[in-house]
Amino acid sequence: MDRAAFLRTALAAPLLLPMAASAATPAGRGFEDFCDLFYRQKRVREAFEKHAAEDYVQHSAGMAQGRAAAIEVLAPMFARDNFHITPLRTLADRDLALVVLDVQVGSAVRAIVVDIYRRAKGKLVEHWDLKYEIPEAQRAGYFAGMQS
Repeated sequence: MDRAAFLRTALAAPLLLPMAASAATPAGRGFEDFCDLFYRQKRVREAFEKHAAEDYVQHSAGMAQGRAAAIEVLAPMFARDNFHITPLRTLADRDLALVVLDVQVGSAVRAIVVDIYRRAKGKLVEHWDLKYEIPEAQRAGYFAGMQS
């Protein structure tokens, strides 16, 4: 399987799972609070200080480790006027939680991103992400089936 096919499969898999479980548990409610602070309100520092462990592990290429490093990189990114991120779906199951995102950077970039987090002792301790940049010809209506 080539990389593009793998990414499409990996991105679609969470959409097949029951998404309503997210807010049903205290851990799910905590993750929903993180998503609201971080993605919707773009209050990066507050979201990470409240919900991420100090020794937060980042698996994104080029990102340093730790909560402080995540804040340092993500706060300026989220503050840019042309950076728009919309959470579409969340899922929390035991120690894992994920959010499916519609990401736009100006008119040049449109992508689907799935951020996956591992939790321990009530905090986010680890993060992975899957990204697929949507070709311009496919952008219209791409997220229509995921709007809730």
